[in-house]
Amino acid sequence: MWAYATSQFSDLAAVVYDFSPSRAGEHARNFLKDWKGKLVCDDFGGYKASFELGVTEIG
Repeated sequence: MWAYATSQFSDLAAVVYDFSPSRAGEHARNFLKDWKGKLVCDDFGGYKASFELGVTEIG
């Protein structure tokens, strides 16, 4: 289960849950597609490819 949330500074408060059969980083990349922004996350290696595609790690 992946959870994506807006920040406390966003005009819209929202959380989106996306189920996937594994924790592989490809699921987050497929969901986020061309989104470029700041991602608060742990040090899980599955996020690393997203950082190479323009997502900024801040967590």
